[in-house]
Order: sequence, then C-alpha cells, then structure tokens
Amino acid sequence: MAGTLYPVTAVGGAPSYSGRMIRDAGMSPLTGGGSAARPLGGFSGVRPGTPSSIVTSPSATTWQVTPFGGTIDAEAAAIAGVYGYAFPANETGTIIAQGASARVDRLDVQVSYPAESDGTANPGIAIVYTVGTPGLQAAPARSHPLAQLNVPITGGGSPTVSWVATYTAAPSPLPVLTLVALNLFAGTYVGQYADVFADGTPANNGLYRWTGAAWRPVVQANTWSKFAAGQLANGATITSATFASVPYASVVEVDYIGQGGNAAGTNIAVAFGVSAGSVDVPSLSPFSNIASSGWGPIVQAAQVTIPANTAVTLTMTAVGGGFIHNGALRTRRIAT
Repeated sequence: MAGTLYPVTAVGGAPSYSGRMIRDAGMSPLTGGGSAARPLGGFSGVRPGTPSSIVTSPSATTWQVTPFGGTIDAEAAAIAGVYGYAFPANETGTIIAQGASARVDRLDVQVSYPAESDGTANPGIAIVYTVGTPGLQAAPARSHPLAQLNVPITGGGSPTVSWVATYTAAPSPLPVLTLVALNLFAGTYVGQYADVFADGTPANNGLYRWTGAAWRPVVQANTWSKFAAGQLANGATITSATFASVPYASVVEVDYIGQGGNAAGTNIAVAFGVSAGSVDVPSLSPFSNIASSGWGPIVQAAQVTIPANTAVTLTMTAVGGGFIHNGALRTRRIAT
C-alpha cells in the first residue's frame, strides 16, 4: 500500500481518502505519543490549558461539562490513528442517587467508530458516566479519563469533582495535574518524562519517569535543615527531619556536617534512627581528641529506606563521650 499525502487535490481520481487515511496523515504527525506498538498513535487527553473547572456537579444528582476538546487514540488496531474531538456545547447527565455508602463515580471520553469493528453502530464521541460500587470502576472501552465524582452518603451534600484528565502534548515532559491522573496513563516509551504540577499533596508534585512498568519520581530537591544552636549531649536525641507519606517506595540520602566536642580520651559521633523503614550507616565517623578535650568536625552519611505510603521521622543522636554542637543536615529523596 502506498503512502498517504494529505491534503492535496485529486488528479484523475487519486488520491482518495478514507477516514483512517486522513487520521493517519492529518492527525498522527501532529500528535506526540507514537510508539513501536502504535506507530501512528498518540496521546489521549484534553488540550493543554484546559482548566479543571470545566467539570462540575451543580446538584447532588447532576454533572456538567462545559465546552472542551482533545484527541483520543483508543481503537484496537495499532494503525487506527488519532481522533480529534470537540464538545462545543455544555454536556450534562444524571448522577445515580446517593446511598448508605460513599462511592467514586467516573466520567470518561469515549470514541465509537464501526469502521474499526469496535461493535458500535454509529461513529461518534461521548462523555460516559460510570457509577462506582462503591470503589472506582474500570474505565469503559475506547476511552480516556476526564474526572471522578466523589459521591457522599445520603444527605451528605453534592458530589465533589476530582480532575484526572490527561493532557495531550507533543514535548516531554507530559504535563499532568495530579499523581492520580498520571497513574491512569501508561507511558508510551521507556524514559518518557511527566511533570505532576498541581497535586493537593505537595510531596506528589515533581518530575516522573516511565520505567516500562510504572511512573517513578526522578529526584526530589535537596533539603537542608540547620541543627539548633547549642549542645546535644551524649545519648540525647532530636527529631532532625520528617518525610511525608508518598505512594512509592523511596530512599533518602542523609548527610550531616557539624562540630563535635569531647572529653579527653573519648570519641563523639552522630547516629541516625527512623520511626519506620530502615537506616543504613556504613560506619560512624567520630571526632577524637585522645590527649585533651577539644572541638573538631563531624561528617556523617546515612541512607534511609522508606516503604510506600509511610511517613517517617528521622532522629539524630549524639553518641560517645561528648556532644555535638551546631551543624546542618542535608536530605535528598530518590525513588527505588
């Protein structure tokens, strides 16, 4: 089969175009997200810049979506191509009545095109509502996510909206509002980057990389905290850092730089402990002044392993025959 050049004026009746040929030549080259598995495919989602406010729940029994557009690559065939779509007017629908249990309903954008043998009767694009039972149900076929409706128990007021739509964008990193939305989208190639930039949990924001199986954060920024002025005597412990719960296992690299003082013939060093997970301190680096008491530098490194969905407190303890005094602690969180 020859390649498709589009758009051109036909000469002698050629070329002529099918819907798929127009998508392959007119949409796919302009859409990011092609892969070895779907060479003429692309990202499914709403246009960059589409605000989350387009989805609302005006009442306990109604959802509404104001005009928006995007692209969708959701048919089974690898060369089905990318569909552009637009909803030029408000779309509304009914939310199933509240019950004794809270639930999560969903709104998805679904494509139908019988020429692709998808089992439908008419070509079209629609916003599909799926009720939760009470957990979030699987996405409908041939769709991309738009929003979740958090439906309270009877008498609990109107549902709230969680925006989980993916955005279409040719460059990397792919802009995504929340980590929930990112995890609904499988990367199209190993090494693809995505930027989560508006998650309600600050620790979830940042740059992620697709490993081929999951999205993993790249590196969180270094964090410095100053050890309070004064002396931390032998055996005394302070809370020196806390790490928020995040939905992935991680490793925190820890470095302490400060001063130590000791009595004659004794050592002083810094030890670390954690409230959960594990801490690996290869060896303590004591300051030692055998002949007489004195001051000296202390540099100590450690590595903390944190399980997924676990908040951890890091403590610092003076060990030996003296005390530590002034210093700075640096932590850097990375993915496992």
